[in-house]
Amino acid sequence: MIVKMLTVLAAALIGMIATHSEANEWQLKKVSANLIETQADGKQYRYDDRISPVDARSLYEHFKKKADDPIAAIYAAPGLKNHYIVSSWEDGTTKEDYGRRLYLVQMKGKTVKDIDRARGAGDSYVVRPVFFVAPGKLLILAEIGTEYSWGLLAYEITNRRLVSLGSLDAAVDGEDDAEDATPYARVKFKNTYWSIEFDHDLVLAPGSQTEQRIYRMKNRPIVFEHEGKGFVPKKGSYTSQPPG
Repeated sequence: MIVKMLTVLAAALIGMIATHSEANEWQLKKVSANLIETQADGKQYRYDDRISPVDARSLYEHFKKKADDPIAAIYAAPGLKNHYIVSSWEDGTTKEDYGRRLYLVQMKGKTVKDIDRARGAGDSYVVRPVFFVAPGKLLILAEIGTEYSWGLLAYEITNRRLVSLGSLDAAVDGEDDAEDATPYARVKFKNTYWSIEFDHDLVLAPGSQTEQRIYRMKNRPIVFEHEGKGFVPKKGSYTSQPPG
């Protein structure tokens, strides 16, 4: 009798663990901004249409003090009231930390407070974020590049901090050069692990001497898993041979 009860209890615990594990797996919702283009002081900048023009101007005024070419775009941070992500230029403190970057800021009235900033993206012309959200989770994939896409930088916003998850050095083939891969991306989080799936063939390390193409297998997504300082393609989720 005792053995039977223990067996039933063990089965129930296994079921609870499995249910809990499944409950901890989320596919995050993609949130793309619709940007409005405007100008001030003869300079153009863009802002998320979820932001009022007055708040956008206040953010512009705050960032124009940091550099002559201050702002690329201003985004509302999904799920964080009165918080914004700003793609702007500011010189860093070292030769390795310069160029455009993302900032997390907060507004109280017309007062703008810097909360955190990411490392500079060097010579990249853009740092263009797309947001992925789930309860208690907010991930950013930001495209960087020049005339062509270099790939993506990943950040998690947690405890009001921009936490770098490293890079994902992949893009998609465009008509002329490598292009942004985020339109084909899905982000998942399970327990403590991030994964990113792409419903498109990819170019790895675009523009470099090690550039290569990888292809989906049977139209299944190519999966990238977070390891150490960035995301790497999962073996078995792609092939190096083009479809025949």
